[in-house]
Amino acid sequence: MPVPNGLPEPSGTVLTLVVDEATGQVTDVGLGTTAPQLSELGTVSTDSLPASPPTPSSPSALSLNRLGLRRDARASDSTAAASSGHDYAEDNLYGSSFLGATAQIRSNDFSIPNIRSNFVDNEMWVANDEQDTWEEAGIAEGEGGGGCASSTTPHSFWADMRPGSGGYHCHQGGNTTPLGLAQPVNIEYQGGGVWFLNSGGYSGFSKNAQTSADLLQGGIEATEDSVKTCGSLGALGYYNRSGLVHGWADSSHGNGFFNTPMPRGFGAAWGRSPTWFRDWANEKC
Repeated sequence: MPVPNGLPEPSGTVLTLVVDEATGQVTDVGLGTTAPQLSELGTVSTDSLPASPPTPSSPSALSLNRLGLRRDARASDSTAAASSGHDYAEDNLYGSSFLGATAQIRSNDFSIPNIRSNFVDNEMWVANDEQDTWEEAGIAEGEGGGGCASSTTPHSFWADMRPGSGGYHCHQGGNTTPLGLAQPVNIEYQGGGVWFLNSGGYSGFSKNAQTSADLLQGGIEATEDSVKTCGSLGALGYYNRSGLVHGWADSSHGNGFFNTPMPRGFGAAWGRSPTWFRDWANEKC
C-alpha cells in the first residue's frame, strides 16, 4: 500500500472493504481501530466475520472484522496505505502550515513483475510528519502491496491516514487512467479537518483528518525495485494562508529535494526548477 517515505505503516484491528456489487471490484478500504460510518457511502449491506478471528501468524497480522458491500455505484474514492521497504524516487518539501498542493502528474507507462502481488504509482502526498498523518492522490497500477489497489490497469486514487484512532482509508477509481497524458491532481484543505482530493476528475472529501501539514512529497513509489515506469510532475504548487504559491520552494527551506539514496535504476531530475521534475524507474522518458 502507498505510504509517504519515512512515515510508519498504518496499523489497526478493523479492516473494512467496500465492494461494488455490480463489478465485484474493491473500491474503498479502511484500516483502524473502530468501525467506519458506512452510511456515508450510500445504501450498503454489511457482513461480519466471527468475533474471534484466527490466531495471527505474526504480530503484524490483521483481523478482518467487517466487510461492507456497496449496493450502488454512485460515489467512489481511491487508494493508498502503507508498508516498509517500498522504493521511492520523489521530491520532498518541508515547510509549515501547508494547506494543500497541486500538480499535473503524467505516467508514460507501468511495467510490473508479478502484477498481482506488487504495485507502482506516481503520486503526491500532503503530510503532517510529526503526527504521521497524510493525504495522497495520484495514478497507480497493480493488485499487491496490501492496499486497495485491485486493478491490473492504471487507475486514479486518493487516500488518507487520519489522526488518533481514525485509521487509514483508501479509494480507487473504476475507470482506466490514460497513460502518457498529464492529469490534474489537487489536495486542498477546506477547514474543520476536511480535505478535498482530486486525481484526474476522480475526487472526494477526506473527513476527520489532519488540520495542518508540514511536508509535501511527490513521485514514484513501488513495492518491487524491478518495476519500469517514467513520468513527471509538472505545474507544481502549494497552498498556504496567502493562497496558491507556484513551485515547490520557499524562502525558509529552499527548493524541494530528492530522496537519497534511491534504489538502483530509480531517479528524478528537475526541469525548470522548482516547477516540474521528471521521475523514472529502470527506464528514462
